[in-house]
Amino acid sequence: MVPSILDRFTIHGPNGSHACYVTAPARASLSQAKDGSWIRLFQLDVARSLAAQLVLVVNYVHAQGIVHGDLHLGNVLLKVPPTFDQITLEQLYEKYGAPELDPVKYESRTPLVIRPPEARFEPDEPLSFSSDIWTLACTIWSIIAQRPLFEGFLATEDDITCEQVDTLGVLPPEWWRKWEARRHKFSEDGKPMNRNPFRSWDDRFEDSVQQPRRDSGMPLFDARERDAIFDMLRPMLSFRPENRPTTQQILESEWMRDSGDKDDDVNSGDGPEQKINVDNGHFWTPEVHSFSSRKVAECGDLHEILHGGAPVEPSTQVGITAWISKIYNEAQGFKIGTFIDVLLWTLWRKQSAKWPNLAQGYVSDIISYVHKFIQTALLAACRDSVMSSRILSLLMDDLMENYRQSISLADFLRGIEQAGTPMTLNHYLNDILQKCREKRFQNALAKKAFTVHLRLGDEKVVRLGDIYYQDHMTNVFVLTSSVFTFKGFLRKILS
Repeated sequence: MVPSILDRFTIHGPNGSHACYVTAPARASLSQAKDGSWIRLFQLDVARSLAAQLVLVVNYVHAQGIVHGDLHLGNVLLKVPPTFDQITLEQLYEKYGAPELDPVKYESRTPLVIRPPEARFEPDEPLSFSSDIWTLACTIWSIIAQRPLFEGFLATEDDITCEQVDTLGVLPPEWWRKWEARRHKFSEDGKPMNRNPFRSWDDRFEDSVQQPRRDSGMPLFDARERDAIFDMLRPMLSFRPENRPTTQQILESEWMRDSGDKDDDVNSGDGPEQKINVDNGHFWTPEVHSFSSRKVAECGDLHEILHGGAPVEPSTQVGITAWISKIYNEAQGFKIGTFIDVLLWTLWRKQSAKWPNLAQGYVSDIISYVHKFIQTALLAACRDSVMSSRILSLLMDDLMENYRQSISLADFLRGIEQAGTPMTLNHYLNDILQKCREKRFQNALAKKAFTVHLRLGDEKVVRLGDIYYQDHMTNVFVLTSSVFTFKGFLRKILS
């Protein structure tokens, strides 16, 4: 899970000397994986696995005496395909494009929405293992939820501190007195002012975790598992760093140990119902009998090309905790580097392991139906079995070629879905996404607009500085197309 260090070097720049480590290249981050989904949610089993893997790795890093200091979904990357090392540099550029060069920037900091509060109120104190625990809790929340725990678009430090107090309660007394902006947001005893209703911890779990899953028809966390999550995350989000648990204590929490009792139906439609249950921390599916990947009796003259109907066995009854430990132990080894570069790839390969058998059986059934229909139609048209057989024999070469092409095409499409790069055939997708982003940004700017009196009448304007905003998951500062609106406004008042 932690990639090997291939090389190391030092860069001497205007802000000092920086040690750099070279590792194998990786793919998209978990943040990008979430953003690639309309509902921005992982399935429950995937979310549990991701959270457990993340805690295991942070526990190992802390055991080595290392504070990560910048833990979030944007720093958890997926592994590249096994064939990636076999392509040349020219093939790499041809397939993925040449690298885009950006100017060097000399500012780097943890995303504001997950930055631990001590970074603001105790800026002279070095970050510790406890700061990783705070960001680890925020990252686990982002794995199980659709939205982050603390939200802020064009947010300031005061906005995020307000979010933290809404969610977790009043700051420690010395921090509370130091926070000047509290007078405009809270009474002295910590009650929100002029913000009714505000979003509490329970509100956030309901509207960021449960309601989106309910709206999408996905399984929910039951009451026991919800309480186990709360019992683990709330101490991790203690304002005082010294009150936060260690990674070892997190691993011993109830949710990490067994995730609570489960009774979630993971099937829909026909077929045997399967449940996820728990016993001593191990997950399994109830015993079910194997079934054939073929549902239709095979046509005798097609047996050479059709799938034979291999049995599909039920999932192995190995607990999820044991499986995660197995993946962890079979990883590249305990090295310093980027976290969890193999996790989703491994989960995806296991989830789709039975696809070839199922897909081939399904296509073979369709071909059998088509072939039997042709036989029946010929017999009905000729009303003579000998004549219909002779006509069918004349058609068989072309039919066999089409059947083979169908099987080959189905296998090709299955291979793309199972091992290829995710894509969409909806050519409006990027345009729609961009319009949605611009609309959100314009709505945010509208709150910062003010009226100026001009020759041609009153106009709503915003300051140029307000057009910049920070992407809190990547620390990139963005200037949107609203700049062009501003330029058009300038042209209008100068004309």
